[in-house]
Amino acid sequence: MRQKYKELRFRKAAERILSENPEFPGKITLLHSDGSPELPLYSKPLSYFLVAALPKFEATFLISPDSVPERPQLHLLYFEHTDSDTTMKIMNEAYDHGVHVENPLVNYLAIGPRDSVKLELDDSVQRDYLSKICIDGSVVLMKGKQRSITFGNSKRKGLKFVS
Repeated sequence: MRQKYKELRFRKAAERILSENPEFPGKITLLHSDGSPELPLYSKPLSYFLVAALPKFEATFLISPDSVPERPQLHLLYFEHTDSDTTMKIMNEAYDHGVHVENPLVNYLAIGPRDSVKLELDDSVQRDYLSKICIDGSVVLMKGKQRSITFGNSKRKGLKFVS
């Protein structure tokens, strides 16, 4: 897909996914490195979930405007499941200088330098395409029961997959 669509690959992928408008039932939790209690951030079905270290995935696709590659900081972006047209509108706002982060439907926050964020996929999800996540351009299938993945900051610049 990268070769065929080049700059438009994220838009094309979104159009393909939104043709079915799937719900991603799961839970997002903020984990503190200091041992303080986990902070559940969200536990309703999602349309979109992203942890980013980079501001752009394409030249004009500013998905995480506050991300600076030189800083070891991650940003979390997610929004509740909504209709396909609304989701596409939000995603298109990322092509408009990243104004989607000002949309009241979008949650966008920085992850502390020693904190991490955990995405848990509900066990009710049986279809493989709802169990796939994109990690740095690669698609990973989350298998089995109690599926989760944790993202944290690395002492080196960028993203670290904790588990």
